Amino acid sequence: MKSRSIVLWTLVALLCPSLLRASSDGPIFHIRDFGATGDGRTLDTHAVQAAIDTCSAHGGGQVLVPPGTFLIGPIHLASHVDLHLSIGATLLGSPKLADYLDGQTPPPAVKLKIPQARRQRPNHPLALISAIRLDDIRISGPGTINGNGASSDFDRGDNDQFRPKILLIQDCTDVRVNDVTLRDSATWVQHYIGCRRVRISGERVFSHANLNNDGLDIDSSDVNVSDCIIDSDDDGICLKSDRPAICRNVTISNCVVGSNCNAIKMGTASRGGFCDIAITNCVVRLASEHRQRAWKNTISGLSLEMVDGGVMDRIAVSNLTMSGVQTPIFIRLGARARRPDAPPSSLANIVISNITARSDGPICNSITGIPGQYATRIQLSHINFQCPGGGTAEMASRSIPENIRGYPENRMFGPSLPAYGLFVRHVRDLTLDDVRFTLMNPDARPAMVFEDVDQGGLAGVVVDAPQSRARPILMKDVKDISAEGCQVRKADGGSEALRVPLE
Repeated sequence: MKSRSIVLWTLVALLCPSLLRASSDGPIFHIRDFGATGDGRTLDTHAVQAAIDTCSAHGGGQVLVPPGTFLIGPIHLASHVDLHLSIGATLLGSPKLADYLDGQTPPPAVKLKIPQARRQRPNHPLALISAIRLDDIRISGPGTINGNGASSDFDRGDNDQFRPKILLIQDCTDVRVNDVTLRDSATWVQHYIGCRRVRISGERVFSHANLNNDGLDIDSSDVNVSDCIIDSDDDGICLKSDRPAICRNVTISNCVVGSNCNAIKMGTASRGGFCDIAITNCVVRLASEHRQRAWKNTISGLSLEMVDGGVMDRIAVSNLTMSGVQTPIFIRLGARARRPDAPPSSLANIVISNITARSDGPICNSITGIPGQYATRIQLSHINFQCPGGGTAEMASRSIPENIRGYPENRMFGPSLPAYGLFVRHVRDLTLDDVRFTLMNPDARPAMVFEDVDQGGLAGVVVDAPQSRARPILMKDVKDISAEGCQVRKADGGSEALRVPLE
């Protein structure tokens, strides 16, 4: 009897969806009732938009996307509406650029990397699903939104503006995106700009269909990101501050991030800055595809960048594991600013703890400012770095350029650094507590190189001895640095106290 009831209600749901009209969150508006076909070939944009608009006109509720593949062009959300994708439901973005342009004529594709200021841009950012200046919006459910980003119409080169994002949420309040799968974007997967009170949880993001396709970009405040799995060709989770307003009060927890670029990053855009950010309990791993990159590892596991005149303050990162990364930690204070009136950037009060990282490249961890402009109050504690080794005496003697206005990335100083574990320059008040550098292969470089470092302490730092007679730690123009309980492990299994040499 029970099985008959289940079959009956299944038939009702499939044949008479209009009978399913109530939920605890309000009325339900089924997109098939508005003419959506779900055959994956017929453009269902108007039906989906009509369901959203009708739901909004009734004071809000849920717009239900049932099982099926619904081909759509751009749709616009509305306040108090939950766009819910059922199991087996897919919203598939149109592969035709013309469907996103609202009568505009796209320029020819430009596949050269030219400055964005010289590029022709659309009148509005292109997106499959957008929300502008709304309150209380939600995208939920176990279904999929597919951007169709591999379409030949979107094969327009890196940074081209005529490629649609999947989600563009701007100047909205009370935003929730839960449990959906987002895949195959033509550019950044999802961008949250100037929003407040954003909750993103349980997402599954797969983005390898095109170039410059970050998994998640946040330029907002009061944001919580949790329990997401992100796999992208470009940056995985990226905080930005492209407006004067500061990106603040953001927590990121319990996420798995695979990236062929930077896994977890703040920057490059850093006009306003980043304050009161907490990142915890995350895994950084290799991306599952590498079609767009010559390398097959993550550029950096954690990248903190201030280069455009903003402020970075009170950043706490804890409990991360990393593997398959070129550089586990990259911290950069620079002066890339394109605006002549931009104030100096500042970077201070960074606490990074409980990290286990295995790297596989010659560009070690780095913390760098620029002459006369110091990164300050940086603390690393309870960290285990497994370093690949293989560094040569020539790498150890390299002169490292300042590259003050360079694009902030681990490779900005060249193909290697003169330390196998940590390179520090133009830093004030640095603390390393219980930090271990373990070599997987011999290396001729020191474990650490400090240049122009003022004030700091090493406690319980343990390093593997470099090859030949290279010093385990090299310091130039350094003052007020103490060392306590630090050790150098020798190749024969012995150890000796690590002292702080000065030059």
